[in-house]
Amino acid sequence: MQTVIENILRFNVPVEKLSKKADIPISRLTSILSSGVEPLIGEVTAIARALKVHPDFLFTPSRSYNAVNTLFRKAVTDKQQIIADKVSYIISNILEVIGNYRPNVEIIDRFPKVENTFQGVNQLVSIFRNEFSNADFYSPLLNLPELVSTQLDCVLLITELGEGVDGASAIINGIPFILISPRFKPRMFFTLAHEVGHIIAHHRDQKSFGNIDFENQRSNKKSREEEVFAFAFASDLLLPVEGVANALKYIRKQFKISVDFLTEFEIHYISRIYGVSFEVAALRCENLGFMPQGAAFSLSESLKKEYGSPEKRAEQLEMPARPEIDFPKVSNNLMKAVIDQIVKGELSIGRAAEILSITTSELVHFNAFGEWT
Repeated sequence: MQTVIENILRFNVPVEKLSKKADIPISRLTSILSSGVEPLIGEVTAIARALKVHPDFLFTPSRSYNAVNTLFRKAVTDKQQIIADKVSYIISNILEVIGNYRPNVEIIDRFPKVENTFQGVNQLVSIFRNEFSNADFYSPLLNLPELVSTQLDCVLLITELGEGVDGASAIINGIPFILISPRFKPRMFFTLAHEVGHIIAHHRDQKSFGNIDFENQRSNKKSREEEVFAFAFASDLLLPVEGVANALKYIRKQFKISVDFLTEFEIHYISRIYGVSFEVAALRCENLGFMPQGAAFSLSESLKKEYGSPEKRAEQLEMPARPEIDFPKVSNNLMKAVIDQIVKGELSIGRAAEILSITTSELVHFNAFGEWT
């Protein structure tokens, strides 16, 4: 049971809080964690439920955890360490499963090291669009999830990372990882592009790299610069200036809009065309000079106040639906590695499903049909 205790302690949850969530008397929990008293199976299950992990998670040692956790703890504040621990758990368990897998780094190495500037952003976006979109700087990039997992050969996983956390990215042992929390699809789409920005901009910085994107990011100057860079990369990649300008001309002509300012209707339409949220589309238009500084935030807030959200306003306007963006729950490279381990008898289906944050039936279905249920 020593492994169980070590795994519980790695979550760094105060004993008072864990006692309340698991409904275990604090004296009993203290005895388990501090005095080596062996917990009952029911207690382990209750603790796992409180920590929002499968009980198998607590029984399984991970040789990679400490190294990964050290990497992520460097990137967060003290208050964010519980999230860093959870992300470390997820990635370290994936590392155990994929074994000797090595991605095709030739493609990602085509992206040079650049400075955290808008010129650097433009350079990387140009390379990306040239490589993966046939030099198309007009069309939406709605197949980005597929490009990330196949062309860039990133290990991509959709899994809940914690409250206030949209995504995380890392390069460990030369393997690029991107984790995305399940959210509103346009939000996930932008988060994915943001994490891609981190991966390709900083893959040459050091041997290992780890980043967690919190909703309200407050960190050191270097981290803030990297966040601004990744945000600008995602905006430019998903909403190319040529495409946005051309779309606005079409919208104005089609709907006979003649006012000399950008309308709310046009921003809604741009967000629909490019698969992003209203807020992202508005801010992109502002940064391109189509709106005054501060107008994007003011407009978004006024729509929230008056209609509940920009999305509810769009429904009222009967805007067309956004195109569907297909996010695989688990990238094929990771699924292949997991299924190989199961076939060899080195990994149980239950444990595999827990690592991948999917159900056993989804795993069995994918193995049989090569697609998600």
